[in-house]
Amino acid sequence: MTKPVTIITSEGTIDYRIRGESTGVFDAESHGGLVKQRCEYGHWLALSGDNDHDRFLAVLNNGKNPVVLRTSDGDIRIAVVPDPTAVGAWIIDP
Repeated sequence: MTKPVTIITSEGTIDYRIRGESTGVFDAESHGGLVKQRCEYGHWLALSGDNDHDRFLAVLNNGKNPVVLRTSDGDIRIAVVPDPTAVGAWIIDP
């Protein structure tokens, strides 16, 4: 995925799964939930010292395309993996 992406929902979980060749400037925030990320392939560069349990700002693989993920009362899970469809129904922390 190398194009701009915006996903906004309320009272729902976002599972965003992409391959390691993907790029992006990630801006993920959950009001009332958690933001978790797993990067098995690729390189994250954190953009903010304010990244915490409900906010994540980072660049993946020197990307320029914006990736905006927002939810309320739900979690955001980002997985950068070799085969996004093989992760399973849920992203589980290793």
